[in-house]
Amino acid sequence: ARVLGTVARQPPRTQEASPQAPKSQEGPPPSPGWLGVKTRAGIPWNYANLGMKSKSGVVITEILSDSSAWAAGLIRGDAIIEFEGTLVTTPEDLLARAQQAGAGKIVRLKVFKLLTGSEQDVQVRISPPPK
Repeated sequence: ARVLGTVARQPPRTQEASPQAPKSQEGPPPSPGWLGVKTRAGIPWNYANLGMKSKSGVVITEILSDSSAWAAGLIRGDAIIEFEGTLVTTPEDLLARAQQAGAGKIVRLKVFKLLTGSEQDVQVRISPPPK
């Protein structure tokens, strides 16, 4: 003999919305950064006599008066040694790091200040490139 049981009727399945992580309030990606300086590779031999301890970096050859570097107190002749704790070895290296950091970010530069003969940490807010 065959026994048939009763099956409770279940409501039709609906696809439930899975909980989603809240969307972050991220805006558009930052525009490339810019310091507003022209530099050259190589440290002049006499910078060591003036107090520079590091042997690498780039020397500022030109600085725009409305740039973020100028606002931070950098001048022609100063040497940028590090960008966020990493040695800067070429002008292209400095440019790439500033572009990657993006406009608006505050970065730490280690700089040899020619006028004082001392290495200093300087904070600079990266600005967008001129249009």
